[in-house]
Amino acid sequence: MPRRVLGEYAPSPSRTDPVDIIVGQETDRVPALLPLRHQRMAANPFAFLRGAAAIMAADLGERPPSGLHTQLCGDAHLVNLGIFAGPDRSLVFDINDFDETAPGPFEWDVLRLATSFLVAAEEAGHSHSSAAGLPGIVATAYRDAMASFAGMPDLDVWYFRIDTALMHRWGRREGVRHTDQKLRTTEAAARSRSGWSAVKKLTHLENGVPRFNNQPPLLVSLSM
Repeated sequence: MPRRVLGEYAPSPSRTDPVDIIVGQETDRVPALLPLRHQRMAANPFAFLRGAAAIMAADLGERPPSGLHTQLCGDAHLVNLGIFAGPDRSLVFDINDFDETAPGPFEWDVLRLATSFLVAAEEAGHSHSSAAGLPGIVATAYRDAMASFAGMPDLDVWYFRIDTALMHRWGRREGVRHTDQKLRTTEAAARSRSGWSAVKKLTHLENGVPRFNNQPPLLVSLSM
């Protein structure tokens, strides 16, 4: 597939019904959780996109691939990127969800990420005309980053990372208003997340002993 047609898409006449794909995924899922999944996906277009990685993969799979295969995130929408503590406890920005990872054409991740920016922006209330420019910005950033990595030694690529200090510098360079304050708020939230914060969220003390909360249908105590 030439690069110039990577951004084009026309549904195949034999396209699988998206609902059939969702139903097919659910044969080995917990039945009690299916209504909650359907409710969340029906909330708005972006929520549907988040739960529809298999549908998008099926659509992209009908097109000729680029031939450049890699290990994909598989669900590279913008909410699966975020700030968290690295092994040295510094705050880094990276992909934080890999439950759909699979080998495939590199462009699938790029297309899903670019699409998610458009859908999320429209859901946030931005006009279609302003949101429509975002996929091009995402693709350009990806292209420029890959061009930069191609000129770097392998070890420099391996150790490259985006930390919040770099994000602060980028924001100041681009003159984006309120970037520093928003990043500081996000940094504070990221620092507060730890194994103990999960314990506090998921458990309670019963006679001095921590017990898992019983919050059906997401968290249910099982009696053996």
